[in-house]
Amino acid sequence: MKFTHNTSNLAKILAIILVITGHYSGFLGIDNLYVANSGAVGVGIFLFVSAYGLSASMEQGDEQLQTFWVRILNLVIVYEFATLLKAIISIVFFKESVAVSVKALVGLGFKSNLDPTMWYMFYIIMVYIVFWISHLLIQSELCRVGLIFISCSVFAVLSSYIVIPFAFPLGYLAFLFKNKSRFFYLIVLSTLFLGLILAYQSFFILPITHTNLLLLLQVSYLPIFSLYFIEWGQRLILKKHFIGIVKTLSSFTLGLYLFEGFPLYNSRLAELVHSNLLFAIPLVLCFVVLISYFYTVLIINRFSNKNLKKGLYKE
Repeated sequence: MKFTHNTSNLAKILAIILVITGHYSGFLGIDNLYVANSGAVGVGIFLFVSAYGLSASMEQGDEQLQTFWVRILNLVIVYEFATLLKAIISIVFFKESVAVSVKALVGLGFKSNLDPTMWYMFYIIMVYIVFWISHLLIQSELCRVGLIFISCSVFAVLSSYIVIPFAFPLGYLAFLFKNKSRFFYLIVLSTLFLGLILAYQSFFILPITHTNLLLLLQVSYLPIFSLYFIEWGQRLILKKHFIGIVKTLSSFTLGLYLFEGFPLYNSRLAELVHSNLLFAIPLVLCFVVLISYFYTVLIINRFSNKNLKKGLYKE
């Protein structure tokens, strides 16, 4: 099925809501498995949309292989500025270790103690690099899919987040089969059915726990069905004057992702949140929204893929 820009924007908004819900549910004492893991599903949606959107941009000529490295540079820049800001806050106001901040800056979020949620930035940057290299060097679509799948699996293990390896490759596959939707959904339903059998049959010996396998299936397949229903629903109810609002809201999702987890994983900030949940969580969320807004306007938009290309190639 072909997904429109509106569907992609709505999916990003849904994804960031799920991520925030998953991260903050623990602080509210909500231990429901599906609520607590909603963040993982949100990440799956981000990855699925990223793969589909990248592929669509390349086909339409909006993205060129020769300049794809600029998109990767864009991710590195917005991550580094955000991490630098979080490092300054941590060092100045909470007396955190400088070494922790340096590690987060140099490691692109890999095993970061400053903000553990930034594993996603390490993961997506590495996956983008593989996506770029696979299109530069490999002609066969099947081989590309194989390389992307293997790389996503390796980076998922390195990131200690083993339930997300399929989301990006499935987004790429969805684009490849955009004109053969029935065949794609047949593959999806078949592999989902097989996964459920593996999850519920104890005679299979698997290198993954029952709970993680179910979560892997959620993260892999819920994004597909979410985008399908969003595409179907927005055609029915989304009026033209709402499209601009949706596009604007979706443009802040990266900024929100960069900052929403920081207050929860900074030990001293977390203590303050715990001390008065009903007052602190709304205040923290307001702070996150505010800083995300200014960060998007001042950094993300200024160093966007389009603006970087204009500056570097003098367009």
